[in-house]
Amino acid sequence: MRIFIFITYCTQIGYRLRMSPSYALIACVISIGFLSCQKSDLQTMMPVEISGLYKIDLPTNLKPGYDIHDFASLQYYDVDEQMYVIGIEDAKKNFGKITLKRIDVEDYFKFVEKVVFQPADSLADLGRQNFVTDDVHAELGDFYARMPLRGKTYELFYRVAVYESRSHFFQLIVWTPFDKREEAMGWIDAITASFELIKQRV
Repeated sequence: MRIFIFITYCTQIGYRLRMSPSYALIACVISIGFLSCQKSDLQTMMPVEISGLYKIDLPTNLKPGYDIHDFASLQYYDVDEQMYVIGIEDAKKNFGKITLKRIDVEDYFKFVEKVVFQPADSLADLGRQNFVTDDVHAELGDFYARMPLRGKTYELFYRVAVYESRSHFFQLIVWTPFDKREEAMGWIDAITASFELIKQRV
């Protein structure tokens, strides 16, 4: 059904551009072939809900795991594609009133950055971005890190995303080999942009 709708759409566009029906159909077929080859196609994403607090979209090739991090409620990875995602939530009520008054999303981001990259032999900040919605304030950063693991050193790309809601701070950390970052970037952007709080019932 989606293919039929897409073909109809292509034909309409071809008509508007004064293309012959045959050329419009050929262009459509080429487009379908191109889209089917894109790993970042959002049709390959699946929604995942975590602890009744938030949900995100993850690539369907990622599978749940339980051995990446001791405290992460979200753990998904694909060993073959070498992509890993973890998520951790911190309830603000556990911070104490004095500490909570002194910490905001930028401070929490610095805390997460320090913890994640404490073992790194080398670290480079590749850029930051932030945004605010009705529900969350988000701080995102991209990093290059040389990380030692079991006697070897790996060059990795990290996306660290921190989201602040009224009741929680959330960490979302995605990593992959640095030389695969461009191939994986479409997925990484889709993952971190899909974060959505689950409305709590009163």
